Amino acid sequence: MKELSFDPKTHTYTLNGMVIPSVTQLMKPLSNAKYGAIDESTLRAKAEKGTTVHEAIEFHIAYGAIDCPSELMGYFNAYLAWRDDYLPRIVMSEQAVYHPAMLYAGTMDLLAVIGDRNVLIDVKTTSQINDMLTSVQLEAYERAAMEHGIEVDEKAVLQLMPDGRYKFKLYRAHDAAAWQTFAALMTIQAHINKYGG
Repeated sequence: MKELSFDPKTHTYTLNGMVIPSVTQLMKPLSNAKYGAIDESTLRAKAEKGTTVHEAIEFHIAYGAIDCPSELMGYFNAYLAWRDDYLPRIVMSEQAVYHPAMLYAGTMDLLAVIGDRNVLIDVKTTSQINDMLTSVQLEAYERAAMEHGIEVDEKAVLQLMPDGRYKFKLYRAHDAAAWQTFAALMTIQAHINKYGG
């Protein structure tokens, strides 16, 4: 998707020169409801840890080599354990995608064939899986992917733990309630933008 670019420093997606909101930005009302009381520096440190683990996984998928800080190797080992258990064929890793009609973008962590099913996977290093957030986030990615002919049979969260264990939670594809919630979040953001918020 050459028409879409991403600036990781500002977490900004640009489509043909126009800045469009990210799934993460649009989901702020939900994430604030869950994490709003947590200190900003704590959230930033957790986000940086997650980014580092994601980069290690992406590097391993691309080159078959391990490049992960020792203090985060437990998370990476959890990914390797999942890979060995499920034998996924990775189709895409860290793939930016956008919805051409609704004009939002995001980055899918993994798209993998497991058995005979295309599974859209979001990788988490959080201590808990939060269904309120993950169901909506995954649906937004799925709908954007579908607009580009990418078929999704199932969605999942791969939760990696620091002791090398993992949880792999499946979600059904085409979740109408989650999509309705995401559409409502887009409506809220449009209202804020209209009044200069």
